[in-house]
Parts: sequence; structure tokens; C-alpha cells
Amino acid sequence: MVMDLLDYSRSAKNLEVEPVLLGNLFNDLFDPLREDFEKRGVRLELSVNVGDPVVLDPQRMQRVIYNLALNAAEAMPKGGQLTVLAECEGDWVRMEVRDTGHGIPKHQQAEVWKPFVTFGKKRGTGLGLSIAQKIVSDHGGTISLQSEVGKGTTFTIRVPRRGPARPAAS
Repeated sequence: MVMDLLDYSRSAKNLEVEPVLLGNLFNDLFDPLREDFEKRGVRLELSVNVGDPVVLDPQRMQRVIYNLALNAAEAMPKGGQLTVLAECEGDWVRMEVRDTGHGIPKHQQAEVWKPFVTFGKKRGTGLGLSIAQKIVSDHGGTISLQSEVGKGTTFTIRVPRRGPARPAAS
């Protein structure tokens, strides 16, 4: 929980951005998780249609995708499909984490972004999605969700391909 609180309190100034190949970022993140997902009956599909490097903080963005992927796996206790994709949209990159889990009821969707909110999880601080939202915002991007109960959830992240805007020098 202390690490979550530290992550949540970090400033955008703490971003350590560099050019990153998203295919490598996803593979580095998911290779160690594949066996666990298989044991859970979760089929993982990665699709990266971004050939050029994207400027971002690789550790912090991996944290975002990791949080979303673990939430997705937990939402599929009897197994299912987890799809993680990345595509270019002009000067932006869109990343999606999509699951076939139980979904999030409409009345809870706005609440999931609030710190310390958790719905029915046995473990967790309730900071995962708050941290994800802050990290994406620090990158100059947005994160949103679409969900339907009984069908699954898709989290969509959009970040600038060339990294967060830099404040003008004074």
C-alpha cells in the first residue's frame, strides 16, 4: 500500500520519458504473466500496430497496463479473453485493455477512478485505477472505460506519440 501511495503522489515532473517500442514494452510485461493467465484460463492476445517508438515513461506505463490486465484477469474468474492492443491515431497512440469478464455496472463506472474505491476485491488498495488515471494524465493523455455487465470491459488509453508537452521555458 505504501508503494501505491507513493505512486499516486508522484508529480508529472517525475516522468522519465524515452523512446519506447510498444511491442517490447508489452512483451516484457506479459511474458512473465502468461503462465499465471493460462492457469486462470485467460487467453492473452497482444496486437501492436505501432512500428515507431513512442515517447513515454516505460515503467510507469507498464504499471498502468499491468494494473488494468490484473483487474481484467480478476474479472474473469472462470477464464476468458484478454486483448491488449496499440494503434496509431495521427499524433496519438491508442492502447486498449479489453476483457470478457463480468463487466462494471453503470452506477459504479464513475466511482472506479476515485482513490481507495474497490468493489468486491479481497485484496487491493483501491488505488490501481486512480494511479493509472494519474500516470496517463501526466503523459498528456486520457483513459476511459466502456463496460457492459456480463460482456466485459474495455479501457482505452490515448497518449501523444511524441511524449507529454513540455512547459515553456521561462
